[in-house]
Amino acid sequence: MRKLFFLVAVATAVAIPLSAETRLNVAIDFAHAATSGYGFSESLGWRGFEGEIESLSHYKWVPDFAVGIRREDRAIYHGTFIFARFSKKATTWHKVDIRPSLGIYYGLPSMRFTRTKWNDDRTAYVRIFLSHNITIPFREYHSGVLYPKVAVELRKNWKRFNFGLEPGVQILRFGIVRSNGDGTSDFQTKTVLAPVIGLRIGFRP
Repeated sequence: MRKLFFLVAVATAVAIPLSAETRLNVAIDFAHAATSGYGFSESLGWRGFEGEIESLSHYKWVPDFAVGIRREDRAIYHGTFIFARFSKKATTWHKVDIRPSLGIYYGLPSMRFTRTKWNDDRTAYVRIFLSHNITIPFREYHSGVLYPKVAVELRKNWKRFNFGLEPGVQILRFGIVRSNGDGTSDFQTKTVLAPVIGLRIGFRP
């Protein structure tokens, strides 16, 4: 975790002095993931809201950089992430900028990702959950999630404003545990590519 924050801090320190302009953006997106194991399949859908500060570089070899906060739940803590996003305009098509991006998200996931199926007499179950792979300060060990998101934003600039449609993929890792009811259990993990479609709007202060 310390290495992650160090890299983000270095990227911020480099990107801000080299930025040509700053933009304030908000976004909403909708994601879907499906996974299965041990005879239990589950389909999950959720939405997220983001607010970010974006620094656009005037150097071709320096990526544009954004940092922000993401919310996916009404709970105070669960479903809250901080993120860093790197992007760059690849080309322009009919006055629309095509901008590939890579985002790194770190936070405490929503409880909606945990689903359980019991047998008829409730002595055994199969549980699907989002794998926790990193520690959150002041929380239990490995209580958080760190995951990447790959996307391509189709951005239209108009005066001081920008509007973008952003299809992408969140790369998530799910755990699946089966309790056999006799004190034994089985466990497996699966990497899931969760498609996401979002809308981002912003302006130049």
